[in-house]
Amino acid sequence: MRLWAQAATGGLVIEGHLIKAPDMVWNTKTTFGSVSKLLHWFGALLIFAMIALGIWAVQYPLETPEQMAAKWELFALHKTVGVCAFGLSVLRLISMVFQTKPLPLKYHGAREVFGARTVHWLLTFLMILVPLAGWVRHASLPGFAPLYLPFGDSLPFIPADQNLSEIASMTHFGFIILLLSAVALHVAGALKHHLIDRDNTLKRMLPGQGTAQVQAAPTALPALLVAIALIIGVAAIAILATPQV
Repeated sequence: MRLWAQAATGGLVIEGHLIKAPDMVWNTKTTFGSVSKLLHWFGALLIFAMIALGIWAVQYPLETPEQMAAKWELFALHKTVGVCAFGLSVLRLISMVFQTKPLPLKYHGAREVFGARTVHWLLTFLMILVPLAGWVRHASLPGFAPLYLPFGDSLPFIPADQNLSEIASMTHFGFIILLLSAVALHVAGALKHHLIDRDNTLKRMLPGQGTAQVQAAPTALPALLVAIALIIGVAAIAILATPQV
């Protein structure tokens, strides 16, 4: 029997027939493993759920006792989903630290790789910072729409302080705007690669997809520094724009 790895398609060729190989559990230099894929798509689901619930809660009317109770429940659910997203994002960051990082595809240019990595760093950090800022706001202004979680509503070292709550609220909002911008760029880039370039960028993150030709990775430091600078800049603007109470 003739058997060899078909690296470009992620399958095996057995006597001339292509057999799709199952997902690897962990990342390799050329492909994402099933753990990374699961964390990616579940995290995306929680982000959209968190944002949708937040918009719904803010816009929900507040004219009757019934509407007040429903608005309370929506905010409680929004906060609970946000804390779950925070926990999953921390797990995702740990996974990234200890797993192999797949290399960029061979035909991606340097500027394209830099832009993608900057957006990726923004998403990685903001998926933690957005719910964390919201959690700080909640913990520093207790009593409104408690979490549907067993460990309570407080956070270590976070006092009940209205000024701190306002700062956290403005920072939370600023980070949401930056997160939505990063998500829009991420989705647009994925669709551009899939529909226009017709390469394997999106396919590498789908179940059962194989490896692809890759290039040597440039240093990730410039993209990381740009992402950190954007986050610090947004946080500074939010803090300076917070009214004193």
